[in-house]
Amino acid sequence: MYFKDNQSAFTYACKFIDNSMQKDTILPAIVKETSNVSGGLQNLKLLLASNDGGVSVIAKTINNKVIRINEGDFVAFQVLEYHPESPIAVDLIGFVVSKLQAIYDVEEGGWHHDIGDRELHNSYTISCISLSIQHS
Repeated sequence: MYFKDNQSAFTYACKFIDNSMQKDTILPAIVKETSNVSGGLQNLKLLLASNDGGVSVIAKTINNKVIRINEGDFVAFQVLEYHPESPIAVDLIGFVVSKLQAIYDVEEGGWHHDIGDRELHNSYTISCISLSIQHS
């Protein structure tokens, strides 16, 4: 299934795909904002797909030797830890594993990875730790 753009793919993911947040789940996300910080690192504001329209996550890259993430990119975010009952601000830990294409394989049940992200996908060098979670 081909989508006209990343936002359309994200909207589909929110409405029609199970986006249960649990350990080792990979969730589609749309990059809402990026900013550069010292050393070539990036701050990212992601909107993780959820059945209620998305969950905002503030994240930061830990390595500047990977493909740049841009505003509007459709990405795959892997949840490493999720503790919704946690009283502290950091209740979600995970990382972006690849950029995604706005193509969903109905037979296989997954999104196509961006061909140009091989370094990002293989190295897992972007790490995202939430600072806050807000349902939009």
